[in-house]
Amino acid sequence: MLIEDVDRLSRLSGEDWNTLKKMIRQKDIRVMAVNVPTTWINSGMSEFDSRLFAAINDMLLDMLAAVARRDYEQRRERQKQGIEKARKDGKYKGRKPNQARHDAIIRLIESGSSWTQVQKVLGCSRGTISSAIKRKSLQSSGE
Repeated sequence: MLIEDVDRLSRLSGEDWNTLKKMIRQKDIRVMAVNVPTTWINSGMSEFDSRLFAAINDMLLDMLAAVARRDYEQRRERQKQGIEKARKDGKYKGRKPNQARHDAIIRLIESGSSWTQVQKVLGCSRGTISSAIKRKSLQSSGE
């Protein structure tokens, strides 16, 4: 399996990464990453060298997976902190609702459609339906 970068394969939690590694081993798949030369250097090697590089690559992939996961978690945490700060400063209010979709949801619900039917017709989640209904009830109560 050729991948561009190990971090694309390894933003998984530790448990999920181990599950993926196990599946890769069971299927006898060789992972080659463009940015990790030792993963694709293997032509003309002796069995000893081949096994040595396999061990080195396993270690490298584990290490790079851990680093990629840590970086991913740090980015998410920084993003969360930035959003919290922006909210406190009144600069961030989240994504604006899709008014046309909300109107369509309300029309379907008021015409007697079930939530499941609304989901199928509009391709939206139950959370979106709930948000539209809450928004409508807040507008109706004058808030």
